[in-house]
Amino acid sequence: MDANKYSPELLHYINETLTRWVYTKIVKPGDHVIDIGANCGEHTTVLSELVGQEGKVHAFEPNNAHHDKLMCLPSNVVFWPCALGDKTASLNLYIPEALDGWASLIDIRSILPNREFKLQPTMQVPISILESIDTAKLTFIKIDVERREFEVLKGMTDSLSRKSSSKVIPRAKSSFLAKAQPIIVLESVTEEIRALFEMLGYDVVDFLGRDWNSDGCFPNSVAVPTQRREWLQQHLPSSTQIEEIAYQYRNKSQKEPSTKSILNVSWISKASKRLGAR
Repeated sequence: MDANKYSPELLHYINETLTRWVYTKIVKPGDHVIDIGANCGEHTTVLSELVGQEGKVHAFEPNNAHHDKLMCLPSNVVFWPCALGDKTASLNLYIPEALDGWASLIDIRSILPNREFKLQPTMQVPISILESIDTAKLTFIKIDVERREFEVLKGMTDSLSRKSSSKVIPRAKSSFLAKAQPIIVLESVTEEIRALFEMLGYDVVDFLGRDWNSDGCFPNSVAVPTQRREWLQQHLPSSTQIEEIAYQYRNKSQKEPSTKSILNVSWISKASKRLGAR
């Protein structure tokens, strides 16, 4: 599958649709999940519906442009107005003009030299110090933090390892332990991140279930406990289904050109529900 044939808008739409595809197969009523980089709460809202009143969604978003909306989500959403990382620190959030979805703790002014930026002070904390998060009940984590994924994962290593009696989870553990570890969808995987996941007993795959590589088709990848990889493979889309998602987007864009570059969460919901039922 060649990502070069997709426009940036279409690639983004497919990527977000497939992210939702994965977690709708995993998350059940009563589960606890974490949305790191919640942005305006599109995925958070769907996750809230999936876990129900007995479950809990922890949503992390340091950009205060989204805080009002996130604070108005249902009571099963716990909103954290901070960033996650590998240490407690006070940092600057770089927010490019008209692209607040690209807000990052990385100084991206060299990448977008023609953009003006707003600097917003924010607090970063490791997840291990947040005692109200019951990692034993976690089934799914979404990480979208604009090139800070490795720091977030380092700050979560103890929490993920806490599933095991040992500090580091070896690959050859029982299927019971593997089921206890959350499945993670994240952006911008690197070899360093893949190696960290391997240490924790995870495989990193693309949305078709193939081993991750740096030339992968989509921005997001799936980290799955090794013992659950075969189970996950049965629930991932086929190439044909992904092409159908692309077709639906193109068809919708032709009918409603004004929405062409806008991620519409209702499209994602309908597309993944319809195709996932097959």
